[in-house]
This record gives sequence, structure tokens and C-alpha cells, in this order.
Amino acid sequence: MGRPALPRERGVACTGQRAALCMRLLPPADQRPAAMRACDQGASVPVGTRSIQSDGTKDPGRAFGPASCVSIRQADYQTTDVNMPAAEAQMLKLPAIRQAVQVVWYRAFSELRAEATRTYAGYLWWILQPLLMFCVYYVAFNYVLRNRREDFAVYLFSGIILWQWFSASVQRSARSLISARSLMLQVNLHKSVFPFSIILINSVKFLVTLGILFVVLMIAGYTPSWVWLMLPLVLIVELIVIAGFGCFTAMLSPFIPDFQHILTTVLHLAFFLSGIVYDLANLPERVRRVLAFNPMAMVIEQARAILLHDTMPDATKLIIPVIMGGMMLVISFALLHRFDKVYPKIC
Repeated sequence: MGRPALPRERGVACTGQRAALCMRLLPPADQRPAAMRACDQGASVPVGTRSIQSDGTKDPGRAFGPASCVSIRQADYQTTDVNMPAAEAQMLKLPAIRQAVQVVWYRAFSELRAEATRTYAGYLWWILQPLLMFCVYYVAFNYVLRNRREDFAVYLFSGIILWQWFSASVQRSARSLISARSLMLQVNLHKSVFPFSIILINSVKFLVTLGILFVVLMIAGYTPSWVWLMLPLVLIVELIVIAGFGCFTAMLSPFIPDFQHILTTVLHLAFFLSGIVYDLANLPERVRRVLAFNPMAMVIEQARAILLHDTMPDATKLIIPVIMGGMMLVISFALLHRFDKVYPKIC
């Protein structure tokens, strides 16, 4: 059973490992108010960090109360653990990059467990969501629009699960910094931690549906071959694209209040420009040259070439997705670092 919520007024002891966490993740001692420094020294103070911004100044419009010394778990999920869990304590002994990886891993799997407990179907939704999406498009394009492709079912399902991995990761990454505002006010982490945890969540779900796809392919008569061993290469390319676009939308969204609405429309358009419900080979050459700059169109096409046609992927068609994803990832990292102190104030 989950732990009860920690009231904001209750005091927490800032001793031992908890004090170490304060000293490691909060700003330097000379940049913190007296209440925070008292927390470092082991004082017992009430929870009230919302009164203090990330730079140690008073939050306009709020009473300036004592600072709290809250662990990563309490800052994010408000649990009642006074003693830090061993996994979180271990994070303090790690270099910055390894610590960030630990936080991404912890946040992702905590959210996966939380998602499962919030619905009746639980983990089944990982499979039901792409299946329901598949059923809608299959009925629309196979029965209403009379698609004549014999293998349309597996053709459509393979495209949908690849697209769902990308779309869900990018959409949720765009909200990742905004939803983590309270945590950003209390701990100093690189902001890429938040979109990466979302990407890890959706990657776990994707691997489950990928296993379902393999079962469907074998039931439909497709025989695994050594060519299928090239599929991880295509999936790595898609992961680069997802990371690039996910971090870019996370970086941009706090500055543009209407960005979520714009992103939803763009993703709907991109769905129909990615060859999910039709074969790119049937399009005119001029149109195919334009769609070659759509990274998801190329990724889906090469994944289908491996699974459905048993042919090696065309590496030249994966160059553009790698370049686009890599460039967006580098730009996003630079801007996330540049505006590191700004995000807690504008989210």
C-alpha cells in the first residue's frame, strides 16, 4: 500500500543522510538563507519550501517560511519517509551523470507503478491503447476506404506501435518540466532528467507492444530470420529522434503557453505524413523526396522492410533522422542548461 501524504505543516528531521541530501542538491551554503543552512546542520524544521525559490529569494505573494529539507521522493511524491531509502542515499555518492541516470530510472519506474494503480486495467493499458488505436484505423481504412493490401493488418499495426512510441514520448515530454516545477524548486538537477524519464516510461511500454507485434507476425505466417537482428539498429535511430524531439519540446513548452495545442495539431499532421496507413512506395517520386525529411517516415519504412519484406534496411535513409535527432538533442541540452535557473520561475 502507498504511504499517506505528508502534511505541509509537519516537521521533518534534517539529520544524517537527509542533511547530506540537502547539502548535495540545494544551492551552495553561502547562497541559501539561514533556515536552509540550519537544515544542513541537522535542525528540525517544518515543511515550507514553496516560500523559497531556487535562487534562495522570497517567492512573491507567499509568506517567507522556514526551508524544508526534503528528499527526492518527498519532493516529488510527498511520502512520509523521514529516513532516506537506501537507493536514494546511494545517489549522493555518484558522479553527476550517474546520479542523473539514477534519478531518471527511479522517476520512470515510480511513475509506471503509479499509472498501473490509478486505473482498473492497470498494466493492460500498455497493450490496450495501441490495440484500440489499431482497431479504429483498421476499420476506417480497410472497410470504409477499401484498402486492398493483403497484409494491411500487420502493416498498420507495425506502423502504429512505432508511431505511438514517438508521439506519446514527445507529447508527455513537452509537459515534463511544467509538471515537475515543485521538484525543480527544491533540488538542483539538470532539466533533461525530466523528459528522459518520460522517454524511458514510454520505451518500456513500447517493448511490451513490440513483443505483441512479434507474436502477431508469427501467427500471420512471417518467419523470423537473421535480418530481424537489424531491427535494433532502426529502433536506436528512432530513440535518437525521440530524445531530440522530446527534449526540444520540453525546452520550448514553458516559454509558450499555447505550445501543447500547437504540438497536438502538428503530431496529427505528422501521423498522416509518415506512411503509417499507406505505402510510401506508391507515392510519386517528388512526394517521396519531400517525405525523406520526415524522420519517422524513414524509420517506419525501414522497420517494415526488415519485418515484413525480410530485406536489409537502407542505411542512407536513416542518416537524416540521426542528424535531425542529434542536432535537436544538442541544441536542447545547451538551452536547457542556459535557462536552468529560469524554468522553476516560469513553469
